[in-house]
This record gives sequence, C-alpha cells and structure tokens, in this order.
Amino acid sequence: MDGWGDGWQEGLSRRAVCYFASVRDTSPAADARYHELLRAMPPERRLEAAMKLTQAVRQLALAGIQELFPEASDEELRVRLTVRLYGRTVAERLFVSVPADAR
Repeated sequence: MDGWGDGWQEGLSRRAVCYFASVRDTSPAADARYHELLRAMPPERRLEAAMKLTQAVRQLALAGIQELFPEASDEELRVRLTVRLYGRTVAERLFVSVPADAR
C-alpha cells in the first residue's frame, strides 16, 4: 500500500487522486457552482486567482516547515520548501546540500 487509500482505480495519477480527495468534502452543487464562476471569469482574473492560490500554498507550506524546524536558517527553509513543492530531484539540482529528512 502506498498511502493513497483503497478503492482508487489503477491508472489514476497521484495528482488526480489528490484532486478527487480534496473535493470529497464539497457538495456536487457547490463544486459545480465554483466551476461555473471560474468559467465566467475573464482570463486575467482566473490567472490572478491562480497566482494568489499559489502564493497561499507556498505560505502555508513554509509555515509548516518553520513549525517543524524553528531553528532552520533562511537557506534551509528555501531548500526544504523546494523539496516540498518541486521534489527532491529538483532541490538536489538547485542546492549543494539537501537534508536527508526533507520531504
């Protein structure tokens, strides 16, 4: 078992699993309304909303890392955030040293 839960069909990507798992607490009507509102937005507003959501995710991820590693330097926080957002392979290409426990 890889931690993604039982019952998921083979062939679904992990990204799809994350998406489906994230909307299970939203009613189908609310989800449909949300997507209706997104489609009604002009492209520049959708881009602005996506950029704000991306920034919020980065801030939440960084806050979680800071809570786990309160003594970490700014450099270590950048490395750990890179691992969390982009994966260890990318972090290892960008930084000289990546902590073994970074996830």
